Amino acid sequence: MVWVESAPVSEAPTPLNDEEPVIKLIHAPHTPLVIALTKTSVLIYHQSTLLPLTCHNRLETSLNNQGYNLDIKVKHVSVDTAQLVKVLTINLFIQTDLNYLIIYQVFINYNKSLFEVYNKSNGELLQNSLPLSDTSSLFSLTNLIKSATKTIMLGNENHVNLENIEHFNNGPIEDKPGDNLPYVKLSIFKVLKISIGIDKFWVRSNSHNLIILNNFEFQIINLNTFHNQVWNLKELEWFGQDWQIKSFNYNVFHNYFILINQWNEVWFGNIESNLDSKPLILGEHLFTLTNDFDYCNVIFNPQLPLILIQFNSSCQLFKLETLNKIRHFKFQKIIHDSKNCWHLDIKWSPCGEYLIFINTLNGFWNIYSKFGNSSFDSFNILNELTDHENDALDFLKASKILISPNSLQLYILNRDQTSLYLINLLKSNGFGNQNVLLYNKDYISQPSLDDNMNRFPISSSLKKILTNIEFLNGSKNDDQLKNLNGNFKISYNKFNQIGMSFGNHVSISTPTNDGFKLNHVLWFNFHDYYMETLNIIDHFWYDDYLILINRFVKDEEILIDELIVLDTTLSKYGHGGSKNFIFDSDLIIWRHNFNNQILSHELSETTNHQVKNLTIIGNDMKIIIVELSKDKINPKTNKQYRIFIGVNKRIHLSSIQHKIELNLIQQVSMIEGKHFLLLLRNGDFYLLRNQTQVEDTSESKTNNKNPIDLLRPNNNMYDLIKIQESVEYFQIKSLENFATVISLFNGDSLLIYNLFDMIESAFDNSNYNDDGLDDSDQIGINAQKNVIDPIDIKTFNNNYPLSMNNLTHDKISESIELLGLEVSPILKSNVFYLKHNINHQLILNNFIEYDLYNAQLSNEKIITKYEKFQNFKYCLELILFNQLTSTDEKLDQMSDNSTIDEDLKKIMNLIEDVKSDSIYINCLRKVEVGYWHQFFETLNLSPVEYMNRLIESQDVELCYNFLIVYLNFKKEFDDDFELDSNNDLDNDDEKIILTIIQMLDDSAKWDSCFELCRFIKLLDPSNKLLKSIKNTLNK
Repeated sequence: MVWVESAPVSEAPTPLNDEEPVIKLIHAPHTPLVIALTKTSVLIYHQSTLLPLTCHNRLETSLNNQGYNLDIKVKHVSVDTAQLVKVLTINLFIQTDLNYLIIYQVFINYNKSLFEVYNKSNGELLQNSLPLSDTSSLFSLTNLIKSATKTIMLGNENHVNLENIEHFNNGPIEDKPGDNLPYVKLSIFKVLKISIGIDKFWVRSNSHNLIILNNFEFQIINLNTFHNQVWNLKELEWFGQDWQIKSFNYNVFHNYFILINQWNEVWFGNIESNLDSKPLILGEHLFTLTNDFDYCNVIFNPQLPLILIQFNSSCQLFKLETLNKIRHFKFQKIIHDSKNCWHLDIKWSPCGEYLIFINTLNGFWNIYSKFGNSSFDSFNILNELTDHENDALDFLKASKILISPNSLQLYILNRDQTSLYLINLLKSNGFGNQNVLLYNKDYISQPSLDDNMNRFPISSSLKKILTNIEFLNGSKNDDQLKNLNGNFKISYNKFNQIGMSFGNHVSISTPTNDGFKLNHVLWFNFHDYYMETLNIIDHFWYDDYLILINRFVKDEEILIDELIVLDTTLSKYGHGGSKNFIFDSDLIIWRHNFNNQILSHELSETTNHQVKNLTIIGNDMKIIIVELSKDKINPKTNKQYRIFIGVNKRIHLSSIQHKIELNLIQQVSMIEGKHFLLLLRNGDFYLLRNQTQVEDTSESKTNNKNPIDLLRPNNNMYDLIKIQESVEYFQIKSLENFATVISLFNGDSLLIYNLFDMIESAFDNSNYNDDGLDDSDQIGINAQKNVIDPIDIKTFNNNYPLSMNNLTHDKISESIELLGLEVSPILKSNVFYLKHNINHQLILNNFIEYDLYNAQLSNEKIITKYEKFQNFKYCLELILFNQLTSTDEKLDQMSDNSTIDEDLKKIMNLIEDVKSDSIYINCLRKVEVGYWHQFFETLNLSPVEYMNRLIESQDVELCYNFLIVYLNFKKEFDDDFELDSNNDLDNDDEKIILTIIQMLDDSAKWDSCFELCRFIKLLDPSNKLLKSIKNTLNK
């Protein structure tokens, strides 16, 4: 998930006039170029600085002969992104309104800078593209010796072992990996006349094929030979002769298209190319949409088999999955719902984890996670501020938005198309763990104890990497050996150290804090002495040992991963200036591969804190469980291992490979050494349950077993059960002295289960129904006798749940709360910025409500379970308030004309067993008078009877607080309560008041006596009652 970090970091004016607006913004893959298209010209900007590099304006004769520009596309090719390889030449394909395709060729010379400034007198370089922090110094023997020594020791690589980012001496280090403004040449390469006309066109990635569609005419052009083939879709056997096409879109990365006809049938098709004959187009029916619509638009996720279909009044998410060579197209959820969805411009991010929505009518825009959580709404941001016309808010209304290839920045063209803005985004490191980190290309942000954000600068080498990372890298073809793909990873260990890795770059920090004290962070940069370059795709910490996952080519055929263990125990002492720790390949103490690619992994705790289990899922359909230990003794030397690593178990998953797309695995967790939780990137959440007897899975028996026993269950048979769909992440949290729970976030709600109850009660209820949307609410837990529904906590926009917290103080449980990230806009002195805070939401009441209404536990069990929480009574008051204020609506829906709400009666019965009348009184003081009648009717006591009950309890505070409620209720609802013109109190009221005054006097509560007398004076202007009070107190 991502959040807008703050105001734009860069702004560039657009050299355009009102008559020639920007039609489209695109990024040229594997280059630093952003391209803007107008109807007569092509403009190229530098991606980081927004400086213009070149442009091409078409001549009048060209416009008259070939027409004006309509659309622009570029071909995606695969390169070695682990080494950040850049391409030198790209082609731009521009569609015109006269059915021409104009092919531009762009040549990028990275060795020649567009902006260079020299000293004329001595030829000294003053500026190379961008201003330098440290200019070139004159020749000296000392500098020559320093440079030669550095070259001998480190080669030509610019490497610093311990880097202090915030020191001014670090300026020259940051200059060398800085951005370069390359020389760019733009020219027309080819002009193609498309005889069939152009409605839509696509350029297939990693291919020379250009695909064109116009009505039912289909054409494929080979751009290498310019050989082309044309045919009519109605000639295909599967294509109906009476069909009309409502929507057609081609996925250039996965080589398939989705077609929707007038019968709302969704068809899948792919193109099988053949060099010797006409390409074969195959089609199959996937799904039939049941909603009525005139407009629809298919938008592909570039990374995942998720498809967003944009209708007139909603944007709906679907999932395309292939299981056992059978395709299934399933409705997931509604992402956005409004009356005019047809005017939304929607884009998936290159990473596939979020979407951008632009309202083309008013320019407001939103950011949604892939399953519908909104992290930014420019309309709401603007409404929260008073000065709506401030120039600093210009970016909140956009005409075009381009997402950067690293998914960390947005290029926003304002509503008037006068300025191009560059905005940084904050991206999460994933919420499957409890250590939440957010980052952009310059800083790492971490939630602090005061609910703000601590920021730490990123090492200079990784700054450039983050700027140049690209998620899109050509087509996805498992049959070919792919170029090495880099993956950025950030992590945090228990010693408060941050780790970052990408390709052959690894950096670890000194501790960010020492308890409550924030530290100045230094960075250790890894240096590899081996000839073969590393490609670190992931890493994790085992205490203070850093474990890398390196991907390499084996036997020039396959890609496999290996584990590399580094002894980084001394790195946490870097603040002391330790010179004994050099972060290099000499620290490697173990490396091993399992002849597979590691799809996902998890390092989990055991009952022995010195032992941890590493769970690995590989692309060979195996789960490998590795034990990591620090308390093992070498039997040969009788000495303790520094770190012991051993494989304990292998589980073959080949029997379930037709049920689950394991290559999409995002998160894995092992439970009790035998059950596994699997989350796929398409949102499917599975339980792989061992068929051991149910009673063996209890939490109490687990605590009596050692880690090795847990890894060897008696039964090696497993059930694969789908629990939920559309899940963004899951977390397992052990709430101290309470329970172990698992929370699933689906974009709208946080679903919380008792972990072991879920495992015991889940059963396989998964089946496919391709007839329509009616099967969309299918859930994998639905036993007839043991129905387990989750605790459903609704989340709101601009409030993303991060983790649960068991709040304690002095070892006393106070409550259970949910921590979330919210963004607040601030406009001060014409400066706009966004403040990111951690908010706290009480959810203990949701647990109580679940046990009361869903689990239907007895009142005695609920009280025993929750009375240790200090907020228990407040939560009961909150539940009572919610039930009381929703009673009228629920009674209206009942068909038996009942006047008693059973849910309200349940919570009041529970409060009666708790024996705390303060809950009732605090609630009644907060609700409107109209709800009091329902309260007393459900309690089956009149206000007078309840007042007498309070007086009998001799709780003077409750009697005093309820008195106002009592008098107001009689005034509103008691027909026999006739008021005298000079006195609002009857004889019974006076007796009650005298009793309460006497109780206050006996307990020496003089302030309350005084306030009550002031109130009585308003009700009794004759002062008769005050005289009675005086006489009573004088006795």
